[in-house]
Amino acid sequence: MLPTSNPLKPEVNTGHDLGAYVLAVQRFLWENYFSFTTSEAVEIGNQLAKSAGFSNIQELHQSLGHMAYWVMAASHASVGLHHLRTGNKALWVPAEWAIAVSDIFNSDLATAAEFLMFSTPIIYGQTPTIKINGGDFWPNDYRAILRYLMDTTKPGKFIENPNNMYERIIYSVVNGLTHTMDRGSYLTEINEKLIPAVHGRVRNRISSTEPRNLTGRVEFTGCSASPSIIDETARNCFLQILMVGAMEAVANGQTPMDHFGLNFPPIASWQQQKDLAIHTSIFGFNYQQAQRLIEEAIRFIEHVSGQYPALSLQAKLHGID
Repeated sequence: MLPTSNPLKPEVNTGHDLGAYVLAVQRFLWENYFSFTTSEAVEIGNQLAKSAGFSNIQELHQSLGHMAYWVMAASHASVGLHHLRTGNKALWVPAEWAIAVSDIFNSDLATAAEFLMFSTPIIYGQTPTIKINGGDFWPNDYRAILRYLMDTTKPGKFIENPNNMYERIIYSVVNGLTHTMDRGSYLTEINEKLIPAVHGRVRNRISSTEPRNLTGRVEFTGCSASPSIIDETARNCFLQILMVGAMEAVANGQTPMDHFGLNFPPIASWQQQKDLAIHTSIFGFNYQQAQRLIEEAIRFIEHVSGQYPALSLQAKLHGID
């Protein structure tokens, strides 16, 4: 929705053929849901706002009149899925497949993919710290915290089945809460109202109106960009292993949560992903909950790659030999 190259000059994206409705959506979000309740993100946001000449993030928000100040610098990973062909040669991805993959990406376990992308906190020449219990902490990657500045980044419940997805999309579109269907798959609560998690970690894009266009995919934007190709590769390998696990669950007629939840509890939960990312960035990988999640992620990688030898390379690239 906006350029992230220069946070000192925020502006609304009104270019190209998408400009008009993007601007309308930005204004709608700004007026209704652009709230800030994550204290750690607000503290960092205030420091960035001051560097832009404002006293705090709230003043910046009110002064701009839109939601253009968005400096997450996300690394946008699209995971392609197998497409089926219909009579008119259009290609599409079955909703059951896409839902299973997006739900496992929406799990607490998938937060380990964000850990893999934590990189230098020196972004835009600034290195903000966070004060907790009288002490100053320098985050491993402050963008992992800043991305939760807007409450529209809050995670939402698993979809689980196509009926739930269709009902959520209808609710979101009919009530004018989103401009695209893919943003209606996951809902979160803001100010006691259920709205689409429009800036959440996962989105489903499972069809195309253009024949032979293989655009069906699940988008994962839960982590910031890393300057290291090794980080990018490791993150992508982990996502691929998660995807295969999701497809195994579908093949057994189950959701990933039901199929793996007993042996891998973080797959059956989604509520902790935000706190895990924020606190691990602040306290480091020796943070107890981060250590537990990493151990679970390693166990899952070993389990899936053990079941499917073709994933042995992905497991090694992820650091499991």
